[in-house]
Amino acid sequence: MTDQIGKTLVIGGGISGIRASLDLAQAGYQVLLLEQSDRVGGLLSQLDTQFPTSTCGMCRMLPMMERDRVDQQCLRRGLSHDNIEICVSTDLISLKGDPGNFSVSFLSQTDGGRDDCPVLVVDDEKIVRDSMKEWLSEEGYPVQTADSAAEALNLLAEGSFKVMLTDIKMPGMDGVTLLTRAKEIQPDLAVVMMTAYAAVDTAVEAMKQGALDYLVKPFDPDAVLQMVDRIFKDAVAENARKDTVDAVILASGATFFQPNLGINPYGYGRIPGVVTNLEFERMLSHAGPGGMDLVHPVTGRPVTRIAWFQCVGSRDIQTGTPFCSSTCCMISVKQSLLAKTMYPQVTEACVFYMDLRTWGKASDDYARQAKKAGVRFVRARVHSLAPGLKENDTGIPVVWLDPSGDRRESLFDLVVLAPGQHPDAFLSGFAKDQELTTDDWGFVRPEPFLSGHTNRPGIFVCGGATGPRDIHDSVTGASAAALSAMQVMASAGRQTVQNPEKTESTGLRSDGVSLFPGALVIGGGIAGMAAALAIADQGFDVDLVEKTDHLGGNLVWLQTAIEGAGSFLEEQTAAVQGHDRIRIHTRTCVADTMGRPGQWNTRLTPVKDTAENTDADRPEQLAENGSPPDKSSGGKSPDVQVRHGVVVLAVGGAEASPDRPLPDNGPGIYTQQQFQQALDQDAIDTGSPLHVAMFQCQGSREPGRDYCSRICCPRSLDQALRLKAGHPDSRVVIFYRDMMTPGLSESAYTEARKAGVVFVPYEPGNTPELAADNTGCRVNWTDPILGRAMEMAADYAVLATGIQPGLSRDLARLFGADLDRSGFFDQADIKWRPVEAMDPRVLACGICLEPGNLALTLASARAAAAKAVSLLSRETFFPGKDTARVRSAFCSLCQICIDACPFNARFIDPETRTLKVDPLACQGCGICAAACPSGAAVVTDRSLAPMIKTIHAVLNQPL
Repeated sequence: MTDQIGKTLVIGGGISGIRASLDLAQAGYQVLLLEQSDRVGGLLSQLDTQFPTSTCGMCRMLPMMERDRVDQQCLRRGLSHDNIEICVSTDLISLKGDPGNFSVSFLSQTDGGRDDCPVLVVDDEKIVRDSMKEWLSEEGYPVQTADSAAEALNLLAEGSFKVMLTDIKMPGMDGVTLLTRAKEIQPDLAVVMMTAYAAVDTAVEAMKQGALDYLVKPFDPDAVLQMVDRIFKDAVAENARKDTVDAVILASGATFFQPNLGINPYGYGRIPGVVTNLEFERMLSHAGPGGMDLVHPVTGRPVTRIAWFQCVGSRDIQTGTPFCSSTCCMISVKQSLLAKTMYPQVTEACVFYMDLRTWGKASDDYARQAKKAGVRFVRARVHSLAPGLKENDTGIPVVWLDPSGDRRESLFDLVVLAPGQHPDAFLSGFAKDQELTTDDWGFVRPEPFLSGHTNRPGIFVCGGATGPRDIHDSVTGASAAALSAMQVMASAGRQTVQNPEKTESTGLRSDGVSLFPGALVIGGGIAGMAAALAIADQGFDVDLVEKTDHLGGNLVWLQTAIEGAGSFLEEQTAAVQGHDRIRIHTRTCVADTMGRPGQWNTRLTPVKDTAENTDADRPEQLAENGSPPDKSSGGKSPDVQVRHGVVVLAVGGAEASPDRPLPDNGPGIYTQQQFQQALDQDAIDTGSPLHVAMFQCQGSREPGRDYCSRICCPRSLDQALRLKAGHPDSRVVIFYRDMMTPGLSESAYTEARKAGVVFVPYEPGNTPELAADNTGCRVNWTDPILGRAMEMAADYAVLATGIQPGLSRDLARLFGADLDRSGFFDQADIKWRPVEAMDPRVLACGICLEPGNLALTLASARAAAAKAVSLLSRETFFPGKDTARVRSAFCSLCQICIDACPFNARFIDPETRTLKVDPLACQGCGICAAACPSGAAVVTDRSLAPMIKTIHAVLNQPL
């Protein structure tokens, strides 16, 4: 039905859920946001600061348009938007249906939550009883335990239970007999049998006598929780509230490893002073338990020596978590830097790490700040901890081995553990109920090349539910998932909520600003094509500009290196070329632009022939008019004028040049891209045993290019594994500073070590020496363990030189944006507004935005498209109450306020010759009001008279 308003269910009120909900709400759709806990915000609501600013910036996610429809308050306090219905302390009971018609039922915990579902655990083994009680209690179930059937019958006679989990084999009375007698006391009791493999037949027989199901020992905690959750949901299904939605976004996040479970080598919960990083975060907070002081949680003494341990429940095969949790290193870097800078009493801050994973474009510089502040970084993994030997010694002795094998020891007041991210019980149960594809560790596995798409149409996923994610990747992925939900609602013929100011005030207001209904996407690589397709699919015209004569960008040479990328590139190219709302301009660049932001008139001009933008071997591409290019004229056409309301910069980037002078006669020396192309073209005989040396960070993470390019380490691992697969006797040595394989990409690192790839760490300033002649390459280095000079003869040397962005400052500034210190697109906020410039109508995606792999590139493209669609779907934007306005009767058009505005939000309308405020650019800072000599510039509710009233009210004095 086309008269219905589109509606999406968002499951999870953490950062990802909030971001997806706000994007949908800004686009005019309704959102039903469900959160199990009693507040939105998730983990981030408990953190005071984030890197790289060492401040909190959650409020920067608040909308830049129609701001009166959302409470402009700290998001750590809560969220409120006219288009979002928020249900906290709520359990999802069931979800059924298809895209455009999902039926959802949910129940407020105040209307019959888990508190009303008491559980009885019966087992003669104490460890089973205690473990199950802990697991179920954490999920909110009241739990009682019994060590025998007789005790269980007494408890059943005294109180009411909804669920009983009972062992089959127990001394005295067995579980089957208990089942029969329990049903006599409480006929509606749901009974689940617990058994070992040897007694499964008995459990099946028990089901014939009234048992609901059975569990097999040893238990998976998630299996136990899923079983009890299923019983709980079946019991309350009739009382649940029901609704219908078009799409579903799963943003349930992840949970954290509990260090006290299992062998607990660091004594968490036993040794005073061993805390988790989240607990230490509260200690750093001025609103935390210590107030303005950093004190020991047990003794209350000032803390002076602190150690941080990485990879607690991550990169650990023993705990079943071989993956990296992505965020731990940077959390520890941030906390150690804050401890050193906020508290002069802290004399030692030491981070113990295996690989310091400061990937991305801002993290490595932030780690350098920590080192300059005095934080010590030690490459070591501490085996275990023991309490101090002296009775009055509150310090914790930490013992480790340095790279040479020497024993080291220091005493610390606090040890801060960095627990890894894990799937939680809800995620496991939801994935099973909805038959979602998951990976080996229980995270939802998105479909290849479709950011956020699950194997179930209409159900999308983002954030920690897909694997360990940091804030930046979670926010980007959430916007991409929101776009997917928009596409479902558009396909279902759903409408958006009408702009109330337009419907109620048509003809009465003249202070609105309109956008031209179209988008300009600059860059025809995979990011640009993905963004153009997503915007065009929503019904908006797109002009796609590419300076070369072909589409595809870096994916053209990478397509054989990434499984399935070749066919994906072909599909995307065909879709772009065949779309009736996309005009393709190849061998074209932007000459200049005129007009205000959102009302741009941009001139496109043909580029001159160069080796970079012509290639006779490329397949025939379409010209701007949709027909094959004119071979006689080189496919060129006269200048073209394009009107557009948003611009997406997707100009990509390229492999950087080597930072070191290469040997003159070195035919075996390749850059990483050159080596990949040689492998793909079979120019290297991988079937023969080869000696290959790979060098990471050749020009990256150094002055002039002081960022990690994020893709080099995974690409080296792929190439090394390919060489090993070609011939197991090939010797591959990777010289590295830190292997950057965050998240699930850690599996390739593990596989490479198992395959015999040798990894040799080096420090900056001590890079292995490379020489070459016609006979091959030679590498000389000092072994960090043996302390001896080493030499290796290699057939090939491969230099990982990193990524260099392709965005020019002139092009960025043409649309009011700029470049950051590393030459990438300067984001409004690297975490909270990762694809926008300060002006939300200027967007970026792909490599020109930041270094990243194909998955992040596609996610950023769809995130940028989501922002573009939200803007283009509104015809007119009116200033909100916190936006500056102009009292025209007082305005002399002196233009002082235009020069003073730091956001370029004030301009003179050429038609009316009056000064106007751009509501999408204005931040409500009030600088214009301070600068205006005639009082014509004001910010509603922030003018002098209301402020004086407020001051007098605070002072409790009359005017």
